[in-house]
Amino acid sequence: MHKIKLKSITKLIWILILQLCLNTPLHSQKDSVIAYNNSDLLISSIREKAAIINRFSGNVEILYSQKFDNMINRIESANLYFQKPYSFSWKFTKPSTYTILITNNEATTDEFGYTEKYSLNSNIDFKLANTIFSAFYNDKLFDSSNYSFSYYENELTYLIRLIPLNNSISNIYNNIELLINKTDFGLVGIRFYKVENSIVKYTFNDRIVNGLIDKDAFGFE
Repeated sequence: MHKIKLKSITKLIWILILQLCLNTPLHSQKDSVIAYNNSDLLISSIREKAAIINRFSGNVEILYSQKFDNMINRIESANLYFQKPYSFSWKFTKPSTYTILITNNEATTDEFGYTEKYSLNSNIDFKLANTIFSAFYNDKLFDSSNYSFSYYENELTYLIRLIPLNNSISNIYNNIELLINKTDFGLVGIRFYKVENSIVKYTFNDRIVNGLIDKDAFGFE
């Protein structure tokens, strides 16, 4: 009888471990922040750094979650190449392989060797992520009248919270958060908190600025 009870407890423990692995929380205690009161210095540092950056490359992880359970529902990965003022190449690797090229808000996609026009309006989160990323590195973000800004920090990052003032944005998003690396003032994350209670989180890893970008990066293979 004790053996049966022990087996049941062991099975329950393994089930709990499996659930924990599958349902990874989107946020952790490392996300805790406090108010940052020297916003002028932060903005000045970001602008100074962004002014000397012309190219960017890195890996992007995109997480989709429901706010009520704070668990990840879907993950996408891509290699991102950016050239000022507004040229993007997104080479997605997960869950499927395809490319999206964007130049001056005109987008084209290629999947399985088939190339066609891509409507950025078909994915508003993706469209706004590109707009914010470009505005950040082209020094246009803090002049925008579309948002009010508040500033926070933790040990490793600054967090800038954008509250939409434009109805076309506020109808979709409660707020948007930008994560800024404290060492190089680069953009390391964008979080969209949507009115429908979902969260979309972009994380920029393995960042390289002003590095050489292969000429084929902005084309289809």
